[in-house]
Amino acid sequence: MLDETHPMLKPVVEILSAYVLPTPDVAKVKSRVKELHDTVALRNDPDLPFDPGNRLECRALAFTAPSFYGKSRSIREALKSLPPIVLPDGSHLEPKVLRFRCPSYASMSTFLNSLLRATGYPDGRDMPPGAALSRLMPALATRRYTALWLDEFQWALYPATSPGRSRQEEENAVWNTLSGILDSAQWPIPVVVSGLPSIVASINHDSLERQALRNRFDFESLTAMTLANSGDVTAIFTIYSGLVGVSVQVDTALEIEKRLIHAANYSLGLVLLLIKIAFARAAARDDKTVAIDDFKAAYAVKMNCRDEANPFAVDQWREIDPTLIMAQSAGERRPAPPAPSAKKKK
Repeated sequence: MLDETHPMLKPVVEILSAYVLPTPDVAKVKSRVKELHDTVALRNDPDLPFDPGNRLECRALAFTAPSFYGKSRSIREALKSLPPIVLPDGSHLEPKVLRFRCPSYASMSTFLNSLLRATGYPDGRDMPPGAALSRLMPALATRRYTALWLDEFQWALYPATSPGRSRQEEENAVWNTLSGILDSAQWPIPVVVSGLPSIVASINHDSLERQALRNRFDFESLTAMTLANSGDVTAIFTIYSGLVGVSVQVDTALEIEKRLIHAANYSLGLVLLLIKIAFARAAARDDKTVAIDDFKAAYAVKMNCRDEANPFAVDQWREIDPTLIMAQSAGERRPAPPAPSAKKKK
């Protein structure tokens, strides 16, 4: 049972992953991110020249959806396609984006120290949260980032550990840090956050501080697929077949496209992942032909399920509830903590 990281499959998966499908979500994310990014040129006083001290406070944009909906993929493409910002005097400011994936097992201290090191601050022992924050804000201002992307933001809001502080205090501290970045007197930075829908529940918490920050946020939810998108899946088959030189030979009565959408719980990201694994398996064989068994194996290896729960292994596939299987997957849970390093014997 091979997944997308296996050396036999990885080269083909990488070829398919390099092709970005022009989906409506990608177009929407690109438009919204560019709109946010362009606000860097806004001046606090329009009668004065643009400079670091005459910048309008920034806004934030949140993209939320369940796992495998393609949030990170869409945002990466949006950030890669950003054009230079046109300043009021006609000159241009090149995009400079800090991309940061929030640690899955962390405290507020780990979050701040990791973000600080992402700016290029020298690596070293973690500092207390206050000390890390006091260095983070100047580091962000000095490097003059034009956007900050916080991916998997739910892990920062709900840290695995919070030594000496309540979880609510940790959550408040993260939102306050975000507010400080948006309002920095030195160099305010537009912020993009992405993650699970729990982000929305957190910012909607009933407090005056959270309400003030909520007014600075715009929220976008990525859309789910429906079985009516089966024609789109067929189009993906055609595109991917041309990229890696395989063909798809599956009886139309098996409704493989609809099985894919249902098995992925209507998320495009997982649909694409299953297709990539299935196509990579076929590309590794002499016949270069994708069969239903390739999708069956791809689903089994990603979901670790028995045939009875595999939509590609049974006739009554519509009766399988994919959410029960996906709830067991790493995408919806906090990833397992790293194994402790073995201590050397004296």
